Amino acid sequence: MLETEIKKLTAALEANTAALTGNKVAAALSEKVATPPKKKAAQASPAAATPSLDDALAIKPETPVAAAVAAPEPAPAPAETGTEAVTKDAVIAAVIELARTKGRDAPVAIFTTFGIKKATEATEAQYGELHAALVAALA
Repeated sequence: MLETEIKKLTAALEANTAALTGNKVAAALSEKVATPPKKKAAQASPAAATPSLDDALAIKPETPVAAAVAAPEPAPAPAETGTEAVTKDAVIAAVIELARTKGRDAPVAIFTTFGIKKATEATEAQYGELHAALVAALA
């Protein structure tokens, strides 16, 4: 039984490959090989009541593909200025942008007003105000 399933799967793979590559002769041959001989009702056994490998692997048409694939998590909203939740990455990006446009001393001057020497020393509570100050200095 396992050998016949392997033969059917091999034939199906060959048929799919032929169909994708446009090889009609190979596709026609695979169709002939893929068709298993019919079993007689007298040969049916209790094992025949169990689903076949094809049935287990078959994609049910009533199952939408979108439901089977989990939706990706939405990207976090961009950091806004003010005291709202601003991430450490947003602060660092603002520091880099300010240093590129106005030089290294510009962010350092802002750091001193917050009592820090570098952006990574800021606390989470300071992120919003620090980010707002950095963005204001860019304007």
